[in-house]
Formats: sequence, C-alpha cells, structure tokens
Amino acid sequence: MRNSNCRHCGKVIVAGHGVIIPRGDAGQWLYGLAPALASDRYQSLIEAHSTFGNYSIGPVKKLPVPASELSGAVTPFARAFALVDWIEALDETSRSFSGSIAASDGQVADLWNRALAEIECGLVGSGLELDQRVRAEIAAGALATDALLSSSSTLLSAAVGAALGRWDVGKLRAFDAPSVDTLPPDRAAFAAHPTAPYPLLASGAASVLPADAVAVLDRGHSRDLVSLVYAVLRALEIEERPADSVVLDEGSLRGWLSREFFAEHIARYSKSRRKAPVYWQVATPTASYSVWIYYHRLTADTLYCVLSDFVGPKLKHEERRLANLSHDAGPNPAASQREELAAQEHFVSELRALHEDIALVAPIWKPDLNDGVIINFAPLWRLVPHHRAWQKDCKSTWDKLCNGGYDWAHLAMHLWPERVVPKCSRDRSIAIAHGLEDVFWHEDSNGKWQPRKVAQDDIDKLVRERTSAAVKDALNSLLDAPVPATGRTRRKKAPRAKGTRKNRASARPRAAATSASSSSRATAAADVELLSKVKEAIGANGDGTSKADVIDATGISASEWNKAIKALLADGSVTQTGERRGARYHLGGGDA
Repeated sequence: MRNSNCRHCGKVIVAGHGVIIPRGDAGQWLYGLAPALASDRYQSLIEAHSTFGNYSIGPVKKLPVPASELSGAVTPFARAFALVDWIEALDETSRSFSGSIAASDGQVADLWNRALAEIECGLVGSGLELDQRVRAEIAAGALATDALLSSSSTLLSAAVGAALGRWDVGKLRAFDAPSVDTLPPDRAAFAAHPTAPYPLLASGAASVLPADAVAVLDRGHSRDLVSLVYAVLRALEIEERPADSVVLDEGSLRGWLSREFFAEHIARYSKSRRKAPVYWQVATPTASYSVWIYYHRLTADTLYCVLSDFVGPKLKHEERRLANLSHDAGPNPAASQREELAAQEHFVSELRALHEDIALVAPIWKPDLNDGVIINFAPLWRLVPHHRAWQKDCKSTWDKLCNGGYDWAHLAMHLWPERVVPKCSRDRSIAIAHGLEDVFWHEDSNGKWQPRKVAQDDIDKLVRERTSAAVKDALNSLLDAPVPATGRTRRKKAPRAKGTRKNRASARPRAAATSASSSSRATAAADVELLSKVKEAIGANGDGTSKADVIDATGISASEWNKAIKALLADGSVTQTGERRGARYHLGGGDA
C-alpha cells in the first residue's frame, strides 16, 4: 500500500528491524489488530505521527489498542484471514499452493469481497470503519488477482508444471469456492506456513516424464510438450475453457508455448528484483524449435542429454529432409520449391547453431541449486536468443561471474579454483560457502574470527584438487567463441575460411580471465625484462610488496607497472591480497 501496511505473519518468520512482534500473552484481540490499523481512525493517527510518509514502528507502538472490543469479533476476523489464505493457496508460486486451479472469472474477486465484508463486520463492534484508501487498494488488488488466477495461462502453467515433473497430477484439482461451513471459526491466524506446496511431486514418485525431466516442442515426438500438457488436462477433466481464453487447439497451444509462455513464466516467478523461472526454454532464435527442462531436476548431464537425445537427432533429421528437398527440386526449382528450400535451410542453420552453442557450454556446466536460478542459468545465456531481456540478464550475470563478482557460488569454484581458493583466506563468508572455513579461519579467545597462516603449498594443493584440465580447456573454448547473433532473427552464417575463427570478435569478458590463452597474450605484450624486474622486487619482501615499493625499487613508470602486474596476475606468477591502496603482491606458488 502507499499508506501504512499491517499484515499478519506465520510463526516461523525472519523479522527485520521494522517489525512489531506482540507478546505471546497478547490474547485473541490480535486477530483484529491488522484490520484495526487499516481503519480510518488509526490511519489518521499513524499519519499524524509520521514524517514525510515514513511509516516507522515508533508511532504505531504509541497507539492505544481497543483489545476488549476486538476480542469480541474474533470469528469474522478469523474467517477473513482464512479467505485470504484460500486465495494465496491458488498461487502456484506460494508455499501455500493447494493444487486448486482453473478458477472462473470473478470467483477470486468474490473471495476478496467476502474477506472485506468479514473485516468490516468485525470492525463495526469496535466503532471503527475501514479506511477508504485501503478499501480502494484491496478492490484494485482483488481485480488484478482475479484476472491472473482465473486466466488460461495459470491453468496451463500448472499443466506444464505437472508435465515437467514439478506437480503431482493426482494432487491438482479444479477450483472449488469455500463455503462458510468450510472456514474454521477459530482458525489459527498465526500458524506457521507450509514448508512446501501441497501438490509438489515427492522425491522418487512417478511423474509424467523420466527423471531427466526434459521435454521438447516437436510435433510427433514422444516427449512433445503439447501432447504432455493435453494428457494432464484430460486427467484433470478441465480441458474446456471459456471462449475468451487462450484457444486450446493444437496449433494455438503450440504457438503460445513456443513464443509466449516463457516470458509469462518469468514474470510469474519474479518478485521485486529477483527472477527465478523454474521451467527453462532452450531454443532457436525464432523459437522454431525448443527444449524444456525443469530446474529442480538439473544435473551435470542434462545438457548432454539434450544434445544426444533431442537436438542432435533433430538436426540430422532436418538435414536429411533438406537434402531430399534439394534433390527433388533439381537444378531448376519452382518458386514454391525455392521458398520451401529457403525456409528449411534457415531452420537447419538455426538448429546447427543451437547444437554448437549447447556443445560449447555442456562440458563446463555443473548446476548447483544452492547457487540460485540466475547463476545456474548464466552460462546458458547463448541458448535463450528468443527472449532478449532474459538473455541480457543472464549475460550480465555471466560476466560478473567471470570477473569474480560471485565467488561464493559453487560454479565459480568449479571454473576458477585458482581465484576462489586464495580469496577464501581473505573473506570468511566465501570460505564458509565452499567448506573451507576450518582451513583458513579460527576463532580467537575473544570470540573473534581471525585468518590462519596457510602455507602457499597447501593453498596450491587445494587449487589442484579442484582443477580439471578438461573443464579449463572447455572454458577457454567457450570464452573465446564468437558472440552469437541475438533476437528473433538470425542471419544465415556465411561460409568461413579455414583458420579465420581466431580473427573474429571474441566474447571473452574483460578483467579476471585466467585461461592459458589470455595469459600468453598478456605475457607476450609485456617486456620480459620488465616482468623479471618486477617479480624480483616483489620477491624481495616475503610479507607482500605494494605498488609504490616496486616502483621505488625498480624505477619503472606507472604505466609499465600496470602492464607488468596485469600480465603477472594473469599467468599466476603473482597473487594479490587486499584492494586499492591496501593491495599487496606476493610471488605465486611456482615462483616462491
């Protein structure tokens, strides 16, 4: 709300500094506290004690509470809370999701109106009236919620979730509005929220798809997502929808799933600045072919499965079809044949590019759910050219990951252990994230955490244990690969002469790239004598040397220092501790 906002919470919450938590013996009047604070009289009092719209807890704590009056209206307030919870249980993104779907237009708004009536009924005995601004905002929110939860996209989203293995089909059901008899009059308004949605498929339970949870939009395929969605809808017996809904004929549903659903899904699973889609669409730029994977079933082998079982066979099939079309058309094809050939050539080129991009990222991808959605998706930014906004977000996250912005992530340790392991000695939170707290930190007698002195040989050993030559080679290939075309259109690739790849624009992010190719280029750019002079000056002080110390000792210029230290950090000859003016430089393990 634009004005002050009070709401009830469950027992298990993490409260910030701006939260008032009444004592446990406060009594049943707590049921009416939120409605009372939303009344016209209390809103005026809060505003009178607030400064420039800053609704802090100070003014609220000073207000008198009509406890005795509110205690006599427990039943209507409890029913209002129950109705609001019933509405929340219709939202598949909520932990309270009950599996009830397919509400008709107006049914959700009716629940909001019933909750509003119960609140006003409870306030009457207290001599209070709901503030008109609050009422207007609740009414507007009711219409928006009704439009969302009664839409065909909400029904189809649940069906897609069941098809991909998120929901248990047997626990989904058509919406049934609650009656007064089904609302508990003594509902526990402050009960803890569920830890997981009710219809969430249990681990090991049978699902529509095999364990890999990969589907494809490919007519006739055994895992065609359209066919799987239809199977779910038939099982739920709610396949028919109103005439103003998305038309569920095969062609319309296929087009909606390929071009619109992913964008709607990202919006549905976004809150504030956090975007967390759980159904991932990997597709060609025009979404003419797409593969769908379920986030919570991801493994390091998922992309290999996509390559070998879906995109690879599809590419071979369409290449054979193109060859047949070309053979049938002959040397002098008709206009219609030329058009069909051009369309098939474009489709094959898109599939081939998708296959190449997946093959680039598959060897380095090691998803870990603890890293979060965006970081796990970041290396796959090439695979979503059909959704430019999401691709931009993923590319930005990937660049930050490459440059050390998310070194707490497991993926960062998997790809750059030579950077992350030493950082654990300087940042305890990163050490905790990677299970190295006991190695690099200890608690002193005063209860403060202090860094341990760890020998460079031990650090090098930790790095070697976490380094894979195959992963490094694959990472270098990915970082050196040319930037793919983006957007809904993709130009046909021109034939490439042998050996020209290295001259094309590189997609490698700047800054902390640590691959062998960047190291060799950086080292070659700096004078060998200069590097030797700088290394000697750094090695003269075992406790670490500053930039000023090296310049004073060698007499080199600032630009020469910048060129030399960049090369030495890149090839690992020198390591850095601290930042900016506190930076100190040490010889790497191989030069100590």
